[in-house]
Amino acid sequence: MEYYLTGDEIDEIGEGLIRKYQYQTLIEGKPVDIEGFLTGNLGYRIVYDRLAERDAGRMAFLADGKAALRVWRAGRRLSVVPPKGTVVVDEYLYQTQNAKKRRFVLAHEAGHIIMDRLGNNPVSAAFRQEFDREQTYTVEEFASMFSITEGMATSMGVALLMPKNVVIHYIRDMTNGKRIPLYGNSVLSDRDRNVVGRTAERFQVSYKSMFYRLRDLKLFEARDLDEYFAGFGGIGGAV
Repeated sequence: MEYYLTGDEIDEIGEGLIRKYQYQTLIEGKPVDIEGFLTGNLGYRIVYDRLAERDAGRMAFLADGKAALRVWRAGRRLSVVPPKGTVVVDEYLYQTQNAKKRRFVLAHEAGHIIMDRLGNNPVSAAFRQEFDREQTYTVEEFASMFSITEGMATSMGVALLMPKNVVIHYIRDMTNGKRIPLYGNSVLSDRDRNVVGRTAERFQVSYKSMFYRLRDLKLFEARDLDEYFAGFGGIGGAV
Protein backbone atom coordinates (compact mmCIF):
# COMPACT_ATOMS: atom_id res chain seq x y z
CA MET A 1 0.00 0.00 0.00
CA GLU A 2 1.33 3.43 -0.94
CA TYR A 3 1.97 5.88 1.89
CA TYR A 4 1.21 9.58 1.47
CA LEU A 5 2.45 12.61 3.37
CA THR A 6 1.85 16.32 2.93
CA GLY A 7 4.73 18.62 2.05
CA ASP A 8 4.80 20.01 5.59
CA GLU A 9 4.97 16.50 7.04
CA ILE A 10 7.82 15.56 4.73
CA ASP A 11 9.75 18.71 5.68
CA GLU A 12 9.33 18.06 9.39
CA ILE A 13 10.23 14.38 9.22
CA GLY A 14 13.21 14.94 6.91
CA GLU A 15 14.65 17.72 9.04
CA GLY A 16 14.00 15.75 12.21
CA LEU A 17 15.93 12.76 10.88
CA ILE A 18 18.89 14.90 9.84
CA ARG A 19 18.97 16.81 13.12
CA LYS A 20 18.98 13.51 14.99
CA TYR A 21 21.73 12.13 12.74
CA GLN A 22 24.13 15.10 12.68
CA TYR A 23 22.88 17.90 14.90
CA GLN A 24 26.33 19.23 15.77
CA THR A 25 27.51 19.52 12.17
CA LEU A 26 24.30 21.30 11.20
CA ILE A 27 24.79 24.02 13.80
CA GLU A 28 28.42 24.31 12.70
CA GLY A 29 27.20 25.20 9.22
CA LYS A 30 28.39 22.06 7.43
CA PRO A 31 26.43 20.38 4.63
CA VAL A 32 24.45 17.22 5.28
CA ASP A 33 26.51 14.03 4.99
CA ILE A 34 23.99 12.22 2.82
CA GLU A 35 26.28 9.26 2.08
CA GLY A 36 26.87 8.74 5.79
CA PHE A 37 23.13 9.05 6.44
CA LEU A 38 22.35 6.37 3.85
CA THR A 39 25.01 3.95 5.06
CA GLY A 40 25.15 4.67 8.79
CA ASN A 41 21.57 5.63 9.58
CA LEU A 42 19.55 3.71 6.98
CA GLY A 43 21.96 0.78 6.78
CA TYR A 44 22.38 0.75 2.99
CA ARG A 45 25.48 -0.02 0.95
CA ILE A 46 26.40 2.36 -1.89
CA VAL A 47 27.98 0.75 -4.97
CA TYR A 48 29.26 2.56 -8.06
CA ASP A 49 28.96 0.71 -11.37
CA ARG A 50 28.59 1.27 -15.13
CA LEU A 51 24.83 1.28 -15.70
CA ALA A 52 23.70 0.05 -19.11
CA GLU A 53 19.97 0.75 -19.07
CA ARG A 54 18.24 1.63 -22.34
CA ASP A 55 17.49 5.08 -20.92
CA ALA A 56 20.73 6.90 -20.13
CA GLY A 57 18.75 9.12 -17.75
CA ARG A 58 18.67 6.28 -15.23
CA MET A 59 21.44 7.27 -12.83
CA ALA A 60 20.83 5.10 -9.77
CA PHE A 61 18.98 2.00 -8.70
CA LEU A 62 17.51 1.12 -5.31
CA ALA A 63 17.73 -2.67 -5.07
CA ASP A 64 15.17 -4.98 -3.48
CA GLY A 65 17.10 -8.20 -4.12
CA LYS A 66 14.64 -9.27 -6.84
CA ALA A 67 14.59 -6.73 -9.66
CA ALA A 68 17.31 -6.86 -12.31
CA LEU A 69 19.59 -4.05 -13.42
CA ARG A 70 21.60 -3.86 -16.65
CA VAL A 71 25.32 -3.05 -16.32
CA TRP A 72 28.34 -3.05 -18.61
CA ARG A 73 30.77 -5.98 -18.27
CA ALA A 74 33.68 -6.27 -20.74
CA GLY A 75 31.78 -4.22 -23.32
CA ARG A 76 28.57 -6.24 -23.02
CA ARG A 77 25.22 -5.49 -21.40
CA LEU A 78 24.45 -7.96 -18.65
CA SER A 79 21.51 -8.25 -16.27
CA VAL A 80 22.41 -8.53 -12.60
CA VAL A 81 20.30 -8.61 -9.45
CA PRO A 82 21.97 -6.39 -6.81
CA PRO A 83 21.45 -7.58 -3.24
CA LYS A 84 18.75 -6.06 -1.07
CA GLY A 85 19.99 -3.10 0.92
CA THR A 86 22.09 -1.70 -1.94
CA VAL A 87 21.97 1.56 -3.87
CA VAL A 88 23.75 1.23 -7.21
CA VAL A 89 24.90 4.55 -8.67
CA ASP A 90 26.27 5.20 -12.15
CA GLU A 91 30.03 5.54 -11.75
CA TYR A 92 30.17 8.82 -13.68
CA LEU A 93 28.48 10.48 -10.68
CA TYR A 94 31.52 9.58 -8.59
CA GLN A 95 33.54 12.19 -10.47
CA THR A 96 34.32 15.32 -8.46
CA GLN A 97 32.48 17.66 -10.84
CA ASN A 98 29.29 15.64 -10.35
CA ALA A 99 29.33 15.73 -6.54
CA LYS A 100 26.21 17.88 -6.20
CA LYS A 101 24.19 15.75 -8.59
CA ARG A 102 25.42 12.64 -6.76
CA ARG A 103 24.23 14.06 -3.44
CA PHE A 104 20.79 14.76 -4.89
CA VAL A 105 20.52 11.26 -6.40
CA LEU A 106 21.49 9.63 -3.09
CA ALA A 107 19.03 11.84 -1.20
CA HIS A 108 16.26 10.80 -3.60
CA GLU A 109 16.98 7.12 -2.95
CA ALA A 110 17.06 7.81 0.79
CA GLY A 111 13.64 9.41 0.33
CA HIS A 112 12.28 6.17 -1.18
CA ILE A 113 13.64 4.11 1.72
CA ILE A 114 12.20 6.45 4.34
CA MET A 115 8.77 6.63 2.70
CA ASP A 116 8.54 2.83 2.40
CA ARG A 117 9.59 2.35 6.01
CA LEU A 118 7.14 4.95 7.27
CA GLY A 119 4.36 3.10 5.48
CA ASN A 120 5.53 -0.23 6.95
CA ASN A 121 6.13 -1.46 3.41
CA PRO A 122 9.10 -3.46 2.13
CA VAL A 123 11.51 -1.18 0.27
CA SER A 124 10.68 -1.57 -3.42
CA ALA A 125 13.08 -1.38 -6.35
CA ALA A 126 13.26 2.07 -7.95
CA PHE A 127 15.34 3.99 -10.48
CA ARG A 128 16.42 7.57 -10.11
CA GLN A 129 15.67 8.82 -13.59
CA GLU A 130 16.11 12.21 -15.25
CA PHE A 131 13.52 13.23 -17.83
CA ASP A 132 15.10 13.60 -21.29
CA ARG A 133 13.09 15.48 -23.92
CA GLU A 134 14.91 13.56 -26.66
CA GLN A 135 14.00 10.17 -25.21
CA THR A 136 10.89 8.17 -26.15
CA TYR A 137 9.16 6.70 -23.11
CA THR A 138 6.51 4.07 -22.73
CA VAL A 139 3.31 5.06 -20.96
CA GLU A 140 4.44 3.02 -17.95
CA GLU A 141 7.87 4.71 -17.80
CA PHE A 142 6.35 8.18 -18.10
CA ALA A 143 3.78 7.45 -15.39
CA SER A 144 6.51 6.07 -13.09
CA MET A 145 8.75 9.15 -13.45
CA PHE A 146 5.96 11.54 -12.56
CA SER A 147 4.14 9.42 -10.00
CA ILE A 148 3.19 10.63 -6.53
CA THR A 149 5.64 8.09 -5.10
CA GLU A 150 8.54 9.59 -7.07
CA GLY A 151 7.44 13.10 -6.15
CA MET A 152 7.40 12.30 -2.44
CA ALA A 153 10.81 10.61 -2.64
CA THR A 154 12.19 13.75 -4.27
CA SER A 155 10.52 15.98 -1.66
CA MET A 156 11.98 13.88 1.14
CA GLY A 157 15.41 14.08 -0.49
CA VAL A 158 15.11 17.87 -0.64
CA ALA A 159 14.11 17.97 3.04
CA LEU A 160 17.18 15.92 3.94
CA LEU A 161 19.68 18.00 1.94
CA MET A 162 18.11 21.40 2.64
CA PRO A 163 16.35 21.17 6.02
CA LYS A 164 13.54 23.73 6.11
CA ASN A 165 14.32 25.64 9.30
CA VAL A 166 18.08 25.50 8.76
CA VAL A 167 17.67 27.06 5.30
CA ILE A 168 15.24 29.71 6.59
CA HIS A 169 17.58 30.65 9.44
CA TYR A 170 20.57 30.86 7.09
CA ILE A 171 18.75 33.07 4.56
CA ARG A 172 17.38 35.39 7.25
CA ASP A 173 20.88 35.85 8.63
CA MET A 174 22.13 36.81 5.17
CA THR A 175 19.25 39.17 4.37
CA ASN A 176 18.64 40.71 7.82
CA GLY A 177 15.30 38.93 8.06
CA LYS A 178 13.99 40.21 4.73
CA ARG A 179 12.63 38.18 1.86
CA ILE A 180 14.56 38.17 -1.42
CA PRO A 181 12.98 40.26 -4.22
CA LEU A 182 11.96 38.05 -7.15
CA TYR A 183 11.03 39.88 -10.34
CA GLY A 184 8.46 38.08 -12.45
CA ASN A 185 8.77 34.32 -12.01
CA SER A 186 12.52 33.82 -11.98
CA VAL A 187 14.59 37.03 -12.21
CA LEU A 188 16.91 38.09 -9.39
CA SER A 189 19.33 40.98 -9.02
CA ASP A 190 23.05 40.19 -9.22
CA ARG A 191 23.34 40.66 -5.47
CA ASP A 192 20.50 38.25 -4.74
CA ARG A 193 21.76 35.68 -7.23
CA ASN A 194 24.92 35.76 -5.18
CA VAL A 195 22.88 35.12 -2.01
CA VAL A 196 21.24 32.08 -3.63
CA GLY A 197 24.59 30.89 -4.95
CA ARG A 198 26.29 31.18 -1.57
CA THR A 199 23.42 29.32 0.08
CA ALA A 200 23.65 26.56 -2.54
CA GLU A 201 27.37 26.21 -1.80
CA ARG A 202 26.71 26.12 1.94
CA PHE A 203 24.36 23.15 1.49
CA GLN A 204 26.34 21.63 -1.41
CA VAL A 205 23.46 21.57 -3.86
CA SER A 206 22.98 23.07 -7.30
CA TYR A 207 21.91 26.70 -7.75
CA LYS A 208 18.68 25.56 -9.42
CA SER A 209 17.80 23.21 -6.56
CA MET A 210 18.34 25.96 -3.99
CA PHE A 211 16.32 28.46 -6.03
CA TYR A 212 13.33 26.12 -6.11
CA ARG A 213 13.74 25.35 -2.40
CA LEU A 214 13.70 29.06 -1.49
CA ARG A 215 10.67 29.61 -3.70
CA ASP A 216 8.80 26.70 -2.08
CA LEU A 217 9.69 28.04 1.38
CA LYS A 218 8.25 31.45 0.37
CA LEU A 219 11.54 33.23 0.98
CA PHE A 220 11.08 35.35 -2.15
CA GLU A 221 9.06 38.54 -2.32
CA ALA A 222 7.11 38.94 -5.57
CA ARG A 223 7.99 42.06 -7.55
CA ASP A 224 6.88 43.31 -10.95
CA LEU A 225 9.37 42.76 -13.77
CA ASP A 226 9.05 46.44 -14.72
CA GLU A 227 10.68 47.29 -11.41
CA TYR A 228 13.70 45.24 -12.46
CA PHE A 229 13.84 46.97 -15.85
CA ALA A 230 13.74 50.37 -14.14
CA GLY A 231 17.23 49.77 -12.84
CA PHE A 232 18.64 49.63 -16.38
CA GLY A 233 18.44 52.68 -18.56
CA GLY A 234 17.02 52.05 -22.00
CA ILE A 235 15.73 48.55 -21.24
CA GLY A 236 12.01 47.81 -21.12
CA GLY A 237 10.95 51.30 -22.12
CA ALA A 238 8.54 52.32 -24.87
CA VAL A 239 9.79 51.93 -28.43
